[in-house]
Amino acid sequence: MLNNDDISIYDKLIKGQLDSSQEAGKHEVLKLYISEGLSHLNKKNISKGLIDALIQYFKDENYRALTAYINNHNLIDYYYAFTEKLELLVREGLMDIEPLHALYHKLLHNGNTYEEVKVGIALATVCESQYLNNAQKIIDTFSKSPEFYFYIIKLAQNYNNANTFIYNLAKSSYSYGRIIAMSYLEFLTEDIKIWCIEEGWKSGIYNEIGAALVLEDINIGWYIDNLTMDSAKTSNLSRLLQSYFKFNSLFHYEFYKSIFEKYLPNVETHGKSLDDLVALIQIQEFVQKDVEINDALNSIPTKYMDMLADILFTKRWIRVLENSISSVEGSSEYIIKASKIFDFKLTFNHLIGYLNKDISDANIYKYIMKEGDESSKRQLIEFALNNLNLDIIFIGAHIDSENQLQNEDIINSLKDIDWKNLNLDLDIPEFNDLLVNDDLKEYNFKEDECLEIIIANLGDLSKEMINLNVKALSARLDETKKHAIKNLRKHQGLLNEEHKKIIGQAAENEENYNIKNSLKKLLENRSLKQREYVNIRHLIIRPYIKDIYISSMNVAGVYYRDTTPIEDNLTQDDIVYLKREKDNLYDHNAIQVTTHDGYVLGYIPKKDNFILKNLLDGGKYLYGIVKETNFEENHIRIRVYLSYQDIIEETQNIVMMLRGKSNGQIQ
Repeated sequence: MLNNDDISIYDKLIKGQLDSSQEAGKHEVLKLYISEGLSHLNKKNISKGLIDALIQYFKDENYRALTAYINNHNLIDYYYAFTEKLELLVREGLMDIEPLHALYHKLLHNGNTYEEVKVGIALATVCESQYLNNAQKIIDTFSKSPEFYFYIIKLAQNYNNANTFIYNLAKSSYSYGRIIAMSYLEFLTEDIKIWCIEEGWKSGIYNEIGAALVLEDINIGWYIDNLTMDSAKTSNLSRLLQSYFKFNSLFHYEFYKSIFEKYLPNVETHGKSLDDLVALIQIQEFVQKDVEINDALNSIPTKYMDMLADILFTKRWIRVLENSISSVEGSSEYIIKASKIFDFKLTFNHLIGYLNKDISDANIYKYIMKEGDESSKRQLIEFALNNLNLDIIFIGAHIDSENQLQNEDIINSLKDIDWKNLNLDLDIPEFNDLLVNDDLKEYNFKEDECLEIIIANLGDLSKEMINLNVKALSARLDETKKHAIKNLRKHQGLLNEEHKKIIGQAAENEENYNIKNSLKKLLENRSLKQREYVNIRHLIIRPYIKDIYISSMNVAGVYYRDTTPIEDNLTQDDIVYLKREKDNLYDHNAIQVTTHDGYVLGYIPKKDNFILKNLLDGGKYLYGIVKETNFEENHIRIRVYLSYQDIIEETQNIVMMLRGKSNGQIQ
């Protein structure tokens, strides 16, 4: 924030020496739109502190003490609290204008830091207009840097033609400066509206903010009706809508009917770009979601849905998709979405261009590993092993991948906090100093997640990828290790001595207790585990609304069963069946728990089986619903129900008997 040069900011601006980089104005934009602001109490306290510093300066003229306070805070954090309080003091005659006038002049011309100049402009804004004969000069001078746009705009709004000034400022700027100018621009003329739709929303960063500012007030139907449309203008409108839809629903747009009544027909006539196709897909997603939520309300007229379908589902867009893929245009996310809409099967070769742009594009990994052909899967795996940073991915640190993205958000939020301005009596280190492992600095986990996607979706390839699964046991993300363990359990008999040695070392080094336990179990001899099927044809029933819940329990003896055959198939809410095992030598009340095809999972615990045994022996039907599974922990929990099936059968038998009697078959 500080400029320690002796040359003032003003002199640098006059001489053209001030660095007006793309970052200028960033803090203002972040505080206005992105970061959470200070609490009202903090703003009030900092504002009061500055006003107290001003009063003290007027008494002792200790300029250094005043600027020290100014430079200890970012004005944008408390701008409105400060200016409103200062204006009140001036109006009430509790603070003189003339000392403020002299001070803002000094800060503007002698200030060596951005914050000193910003406070100077704020003081100038508050002062009575008769003392601001040089206001135009201030505006002209400090509008040369986007760093001061917010404050100069606030000053300019006190004068005639302010909107014209802001419009020109927006047109001549880009990046953060344009966002600030667009935030205060009123769309008063047709020229302004047209420019905003065609160019004004584009800042190069946070285009979604510009798009929201424009579409908040302008009806794109007006634009379409008043200009001669062509493919270029249509494509630009589509990009505008895409940016808007990033954080806003179609139905947040006040003039959303114009999208159906004006934009869609225009796309049908002029649309031929990938941007047009992406916008159509986004609209279709919003419509589909609305139909699912509000189906009974019929919130979208059928004619709109039919129109969208007629425009979207045409061969024209398949050609657009093919051309886009060959030129590696657009994002993989919408290339994949479009391919699904048109049943266009993508291969690794289609998507390699997008991978070359971003080797950790998770959309591509998910698509190929879940929906791609075997050849594409093999090519992707080879690409990943040759291009991902495996030395980092397989570093072996314990990281809970389920919480990793959330943790990254927290870390980024911590980076955004201006700790030094919170008035806390703390010795705050540089943020990067908080990272212990230098190898992890600035490294994100996108590549780790791509490998996790591969390991989780190997399917039939997991058998020949034994070495990769073993290697993945040293992954940083816990979920990757869990998927690798699951794959290795299926092919435990193929593990050689070298594999077992690596698994043993991984178990020894593992910090996560559950994963450590699962690794140890990989070294157990599974040939000692039981595999057993029993005949349960007469037990197959359907759950009925009148079935009675009895209790929940853990299935006993899962440890002694080989669960490999059912680990991929037995999931939460699946039905399991209870079968009496009357010839069990160890428990005369034994009740087996089986899958739908009779594979024995274990037993009802002894402490729970007496009453259930009596029910089964009495001709009742029992079944279970799987509540949770953890095969690494040999854990299956079920909810046991008493079926209504025997009542149904008894009723059917009575009906049959009555029918037989009425036919003279029963005497």
